[in-house]
Amino acid sequence: MSPIHERLTWLLATLGAALGAFARRLATPPQPAFIGHHTYVPITEPERLPPLSPAQWQLFWNRTARAVRRVAALYQAWQAGTLKPQAAPRPKSPTTPEATPQPRPSPLRLPRGFAWLNHRAPEIAPAAGMLDLLVQEPELRRFAAEVPRAARLLRPLCHALGIRPPP
Repeated sequence: MSPIHERLTWLLATLGAALGAFARRLATPPQPAFIGHHTYVPITEPERLPPLSPAQWQLFWNRTARAVRRVAALYQAWQAGTLKPQAAPRPKSPTTPEATPQPRPSPLRLPRGFAWLNHRAPEIAPAAGMLDLLVQEPELRRFAAEVPRAARLLRPLCHALGIRPPP
């Protein structure tokens, strides 16, 4: 197992643990403090950002896990020299005018702002730092330059964690 693959695996495990800690923090009511005969309940800070639904968190987790696994597989194939060239895009088939498209349900979407994940879950900071270090490594930069598929997979994760991806 290569060092980049190990770090990507560690990154995915850290993200999972951080999201679990974040969920536990949200599910736990504030604990009162007893000082003498007085009870103090901490004031919860007002929610500045709209909360994400559990389905959105699941969508983020599924996309992130799939992207990390695909980048790790691409890296192993690139390192072994067995990476197949990317296939040319297939032309779209013509649509028939009499076919009426069925209405689709509104798609579930994730926030789009830069560092949106850091603003909602500060427990993610160690994973963001690890990804930042990983993106700065010369070997990963060379890999991303030679395999644009990998760069396209990492870019949304970098954007969500507030990391500027390399050019």
